[in-house]
Amino acid sequence: MEYRSRCVRLVSPRLFESRSETDPPFEVRVTVDPTPTGCRLTQQEEAEVTSALLDAFEPAPTKLLELSRYLNSICALPECPSLGSELKAFQRERVTRKLIGELQSWLDAIRAHVEARTLRTT
Repeated sequence: MEYRSRCVRLVSPRLFESRSETDPPFEVRVTVDPTPTGCRLTQQEEAEVTSALLDAFEPAPTKLLELSRYLNSICALPECPSLGSELKAFQRERVTRKLIGELQSWLDAIRAHVEARTLRTT
């Protein structure tokens, strides 16, 4: 996915913060901390997770949405849980697992690249 972002804060050489020009926007904060053997790079990303964003990442199954709407319409008692909110919680969980897996693949690729370069230079 392509997007534009702008630097909103820079404390060279330790901190870089940016905000995307997307709807909704997300922020990325990269810090570099010295360690005894080099440095540690930390990247933190924050975004408001809206229903539309959840649907873009992990669309809810149509039949499940229809069933949820039907059951919510016939169950007006306060004791009845909202199936819509449970469906969104299910979507959030699936998106979280998907993003964790993609992030782990990305980190594994970076580690393999760095380790391969380290082996070549030693």
